[in-house]
Amino acid sequence: MDRQQEAQLFEKLGEIKGKLDAIEQSNVAQWGKMESIDERLRKQEVKTGGIAAFVAAGVTLGIEYIKKGMGS
Repeated sequence: MDRQQEAQLFEKLGEIKGKLDAIEQSNVAQWGKMESIDERLRKQEVKTGGIAAFVAAGVTLGIEYIKKGMGS
């Protein structure tokens, strides 16, 4: 391999490395976005769980109130 071919090869390798670096940066950014979405979903899940517990407690109290009213 002569010097010109070697130079062309290294130039192409540099281009490939640049593209791979850009892909890596893009992937890092995508992972950051996914982690942010995951965090928001977890917060929403906790909030929804709290609402469900509140509703369940209200229904239970309502049933107990009705039972006491029917028993009197």
